Amino acid sequence: MSPDDPRRDVIIADRIDHMIEAIDQIVAFAEDHDKASFMGDLKTVMACRAAFIVIGEAVGGIPEDFRESNTAVPWAEARHYRNFLIHVYDQIDPSKLWETIRESLPPMREQLADLRKRLP
Repeated sequence: MSPDDPRRDVIIADRIDHMIEAIDQIVAFAEDHDKASFMGDLKTVMACRAAFIVIGEAVGGIPEDFRESNTAVPWAEARHYRNFLIHVYDQIDPSKLWETIRESLPPMREQLADLRKRLP
């Protein structure tokens, strides 16, 4: 996508909105669980995995130059996590998924929300 494309900011804003929405969904899915109950709830684990995939897909729709100029957001990590969840699905550890939800998502959501405020 060209930096001169008039739709560029709108497309970036939409992708960031998708990421924020997916993070909010993950948090809502996991909020009534502790680690043990989360790991034992296959539906919740699968729902969280699906929403993490949405986050990674949305990153793929954001132009590289925009990502490079907004380095506070862990773009590459989100994209790599999506790839891991899709391609190495048989090695997913629900406890690691839980840790990612608790440790990585809150700061990422805040970074995305701050970035989103600067877009139309």
